[in-house]
Amino acid sequence: MTKAKQILMQVPEFYLVVVALLIGYRPPLHFSLLSLAIVAILLLQVIYKKRATGLLLGALFMLLSLSSLGASFSEFNEFSQMSSGAIQLLVGSLTFGCVNMCLAGLMLYKYLNVKSKDDKSEAV
Repeated sequence: MTKAKQILMQVPEFYLVVVALLIGYRPPLHFSLLSLAIVAILLLQVIYKKRATGLLLGALFMLLSLSSLGASFSEFNEFSQMSSGAIQLLVGSLTFGCVNMCLAGLMLYKYLNVKSKDDKSEAV
């Protein structure tokens, strides 16, 4: 596997780590415990690369992305006319949603096609 492909396959996990930290951050320098627990789980996934948890995290990430897109479209429907706020909401949520869906798909692809360390050790 090329170096660029290896880096690309690691992007979804580190993206989720950054998003979890940003969601749980409250100034000045305070993080919620739930956010830190999610970051710990994601970092353990990066280290151990378990196939089952990778698929579970990818599927949860995709479901949460779909639900946030649905919530954004529901909020968009509440605008009575197309204003700059409506367009801003639509563009921002579609951009964020598409990036999330692509990364969730990449994460699912990675763990559906790549054997985990446990699978390799069992084959020996």
